[in-house]
Amino acid sequence: MTTLDHVSGGRITLGIGAGWPGDQRRYGIDFWTRPERLARFEEAVQVIKLLWTQPRPRFQGAYYTLDGPPYSPGNVQQPHPPILIGGGSETMLRAIAKYADVASPMIDIAEAIAKVAAYCRELGRNPGEIRWAAETCSCMTTQTCSGGRWSSRCRSMAAPKKASAMVSSALRQTSALA
Repeated sequence: MTTLDHVSGGRITLGIGAGWPGDQRRYGIDFWTRPERLARFEEAVQVIKLLWTQPRPRFQGAYYTLDGPPYSPGNVQQPHPPILIGGGSETMLRAIAKYADVASPMIDIAEAIAKVAAYCRELGRNPGEIRWAAETCSCMTTQTCSGGRWSSRCRSMAAPKKASAMVSSALRQTSALA
């Protein structure tokens, strides 16, 4: 990541999550249990932030250990590249509140913003420090619409203004909570 931070001139973001068991089982790759994935994820984020912010970090966790490794050169972005965390479980929303610079919720964004704001308050963090990445979809088709109407699937997917308004509304509600 640090090399990419330098090569990009400070325009890189680390996107990270706890993962989801899927195709890797087809290749014979074991996937940790959900509690272990979440624990490893949280430790990994701690280790990454330590490596990015301390010249010789020390860390002793259940899964990872740092015994003062040198970290050089430093990052272009200070104190480190933004960390984008994706997820929707309570554990991941707490991790977003604790570690994320950017959040990509896998649940309703208004619900995620409200929950993360509450977790931020518990931690003493300003929820306004977290930027939100909202998923919007577009529908591309070679079929023509019938009578000027799109299918319900396309209508629901082709609503970036509505999605933007929902995010803006949720953020205003969060600001009022802070």
